[in-house]
Amino acid sequence: MLDTVSCKELFAADLGKTSIIVFSPRDRVMITYEPYVLYGTRSNDGGSKKTPGPNLRYWSLPDGRCLSEQVASKQVTFGICIPIQYA
Repeated sequence: MLDTVSCKELFAADLGKTSIIVFSPRDRVMITYEPYVLYGTRSNDGGSKKTPGPNLRYWSLPDGRCLSEQVASKQVTFGICIPIQYA
């Protein structure tokens, strides 16, 4: 994320699978949502079943830190259904 006035980088994170981004009304918190799916093998070397990691993250924009990570197994759980629109 860049500051449009100074072109300074405010925030950087590897969010390659993110499908929804929502900002708080005062632009101090950003929420990112990734689909709750496994990519690759579905079991560990020991044969135990893998589960996806947290896919719902709350970010503090002023300092770029992750405030919270949660599991939202369905997009309905997340409750905000605003997909990213690519131009």
